Amino acid sequence: MARHGAAKRPHELAADHATGAVSAEQPPRRPRRHSAAADGAPAILRAVYPALFTQGRSIADRSVLAAILRDAGVPPSALAAAEAAEAKGALRQATEEAQSLGISGAPSFITKRGELFWGNDRLEQAIAWAREL
Repeated sequence: MARHGAAKRPHELAADHATGAVSAEQPPRRPRRHSAAADGAPAILRAVYPALFTQGRSIADRSVLAAILRDAGVPPSALAAAEAAEAKGALRQATEEAQSLGISGAPSFITKRGELFWGNDRLEQAIAWAREL
């Protein structure tokens, strides 16, 4: 399977950063304990992704995550559902499946022919590739 990912040369990364195509900000850490498989998943993603990747807030801290969700109007039951054993099991299964497909980043796209693209900077390339099929 061909892989198209975010492996860029330093000068390409610098150019992307200079034009604002990518941000050099990194989240404080990558928490793995919460799943978007809970009720209200789209609202959760719209609230949590910017908080983590744009604002650098630590969603590994339950009180920070709860405040983000509350401010976004997500019901408290969504966080409880994400922390439930069933959701954690579903997350483990999805993670294992992703790893078996060679997925190592997000967002990731796999075409019908098995071509793997990952990273927001590869989105247009993935769409163009899929249109050619």
